[in-house]
Amino acid sequence: MGFLREWVESMGGKIPPATQKAKSEENTEEEKPDSKKVEEDLKGDEPSSEESDLETDNEDVIEPDTDAPQATGDENAEMTEEMMDQAIDQKVSAIEALNDGELQKATDLYSQMPSS
Repeated sequence: MGFLREWVESMGGKIPPATQKAKSEENTEEEKPDSKKVEEDLKGDEPSSEESDLETDNEDVIEPDTDAPQATGDENAEMTEEMMDQAIDQKVSAIEALNDGELQKATDLYSQMPSS
């Protein structure tokens, strides 16, 4: 912690004199624990329980998706003008179906992919 003290003082800060408690804490931090003593302490500890005593509330948890992956188009395919025209025509048809109140038809048209 000496580096912190030096930095604070270099920035113009003043550090009050350490109390007896603070001095004893600094001394204990600087002491390195004996490796044999640490190993004995670790061996003496009882293994902790694998399960927790806490119960989890899964009320608002969303279950993972188990559906098969959706089919997608060819990612290397390039969009041609013909494909663009077909997509626009299909979108117009879907909008017309939606305006006519044919919701299922509109949904089907929106979800179909134009073929190449």
